Amino acid sequence: MSDIPESKTTDYSDYLDEIINELMRIKNSLKRGRLRKENRKEVSHLQNAISALRHLRNKNNRHVDKMILDSQRELTEQFSYMILNFF
Repeated sequence: MSDIPESKTTDYSDYLDEIINELMRIKNSLKRGRLRKENRKEVSHLQNAISALRHLRNKNNRHVDKMILDSQRELTEQFSYMILNFF
């Protein structure tokens, strides 16, 4: 994985998705085999980390969606202002 992208961007959400997928892959590998009962605590900790990262991703997605809606609203207002002044 490369540098951490700036938060409140879609790149940051993609970055968190990559981390979540990697942790899920590790968790699933620990759930298989003879030692799966011995790894229950580690699997639980990984699931907690995945849940926390999902929360961060969802929070970031809400902020990105809000920024997009605000920019669309601003463009609509500017367009309406131009039309009103043009006619």
